[in-house]
Amino acid sequence: MTFELLKKIIEENNIPENVTLRSNSGWECNATEMDGVWYSKEDNVIHFTQDGWPGAEEREAGFELIYGTNPHEKP
Repeated sequence: MTFELLKKIIEENNIPENVTLRSNSGWECNATEMDGVWYSKEDNVIHFTQDGWPGAEEREAGFELIYGTNPHEKP
């Protein structure tokens, strides 16, 4: 993901600039892509995932997928 794309996603979703950015890529040993962006409005936190697949925290804490494709959702 580029900074340009991330900035666009944040602007389009009216996310405050003081949002906390966190990685939830799992336990990989190397750098990974960040093609899933999940947002918790309540906590003002963005979680990046490798794709749109939600981790346990995103599923349980009510995060919204704002970028990427969740394979659990029907098109």
